[in-house]
Amino acid sequence: MWPEKHPICINCFKIQHICTFIYLLSRLMPYYLLILLVPFGLFVGLWASGKRTNRHSGLAAALATAFGLGISLFAVYERAYGSYSWEWATFGSKALYFTLQVDALTAVLLVMVHLVALLVQLYSRDYMPHEANLYRYFAFIQLFLFSMVGILLSRSLLVMYIFWELVGVSSYLLIGFWL
Repeated sequence: MWPEKHPICINCFKIQHICTFIYLLSRLMPYYLLILLVPFGLFVGLWASGKRTNRHSGLAAALATAFGLGISLFAVYERAYGSYSWEWATFGSKALYFTLQVDALTAVLLVMVHLVALLVQLYSRDYMPHEANLYRYFAFIQLFLFSMVGILLSRSLLVMYIFWELVGVSSYLLIGFWL
């Protein structure tokens, strides 16, 4: 029932299918978990595949980031806020929880981070086609995007610190790409 009533999807058949796809994915798992897992999965995939994906790594990274941008826009438009939490570790009667949360500010910042990352990847695709290890560069950008999204989604200081350190590691890897 949702896709037919959606005001954006009334005029364009293709947008209706995209919105339906995102809606169905959000029923399988929380969309903010999907936003976090797509860049990490692409990082692992690009890193593991090596130079075989060198030519298509920029396109794959841009498509994955555009997918994350679409889900972020969905969260802003639908005001789909919430949190996802699971127990990480237990110390006696105390427990540490790994919690991801999306509120209005987080949703807007997710759109901004994905948009900037998409623009960087589109520019890099055309600017660096001659690089020998292009797959590594786009894998590192996906790791950076994963870390930034993790900072935005984190609800606790410990989880934010972990993602902050990952931002430092991925920045080091991106800077060291040309060394």
